[in-house]
Amino acid sequence: MLDMLRRPQWIVIDPEVDASLLSLFSLPVRGALYTAVITARTAYMPGVAGAVVGWAVDNGHLAVQDESAARTALSEAIANSLFHGSLGLTGMDSYSADPDGYFEDIAARLNDEAYGASPIVIRWRRTPGRLWLHVEDAGRGGPEIRSSQTHSRRHLAGRGRNVMAAMAGVVRYTLNGRRTSMGFSHV
Repeated sequence: MLDMLRRPQWIVIDPEVDASLLSLFSLPVRGALYTAVITARTAYMPGVAGAVVGWAVDNGHLAVQDESAARTALSEAIANSLFHGSLGLTGMDSYSADPDGYFEDIAARLNDEAYGASPIVIRWRRTPGRLWLHVEDAGRGGPEIRSSQTHSRRHLAGRGRNVMAAMAGVVRYTLNGRRTSMGFSHV
């Protein structure tokens, strides 16, 4: 699957995605340079962020010097979509009495068809002055993120959001937290 993510094509769909959930997403997206629809199981694999960001560098959309920052930001966005969206888990702090329980729940949900085949959509889109990287899941969203809210580096609470804000020029959360959009300079 990682090889498929880096190929020069504009859309990649993981064959294991639960197709009944695809109606939650607007596919294809007008103006999208690249769209990958992957399962929660695929999102959990190491190297997904590197393959998706590598596609943007290989195809001349993202500068090589921005590759590491974009890969780090995307890794965090995928983790948030995976754990809190697709798998429906609360933060690790809620497992303080049994930290191993968090990882056991991750493994159990990844092996469950309803959770493991849940789609995560990753898109590259170009607008004047910015290259946008969007990550969207089919989860319920979260009350702590209001629709269309934009965050600056000093107004974020979670570690993942802080990392994304430090790596990308702009970070936005929409669809009640189901979509994270990060803006980068483009080539």
